[in-house]
Amino acid sequence: MKLSDAGLTAEQAQMVSESLKQIVAQGGAAVPAIREFLQRNQDLGFGTPAGRPGAGPSSLRLGLIDALAQIGGDEALGLSRQVLQTTADPLEIARLTRNL
Repeated sequence: MKLSDAGLTAEQAQMVSESLKQIVAQGGAAVPAIREFLQRNQDLGFGTPAGRPGAGPSSLRLGLIDALAQIGGDEALGLSRQVLQTTADPLEIARLTRNL
């Protein structure tokens, strides 16, 4: 996916949204892959979806953190706690705290 400085196009935002829904649908089976990505301390910023402010997460990490909250269960909560202890990003801290 190519991203512009303006953020996601409406089509790209829809793709991201659908992909995150598929991850959530996998339930607990998705947690190890989410853990692997979050432990890399990398991110993919999406910016503001073009013409659709607030339509989805602003980054892949935030989308995956939200996915953990939707998945629920002990493993997802444990990973959320772990990320909360290691992140320095104020937005991630706020989102994780809200989710727990």
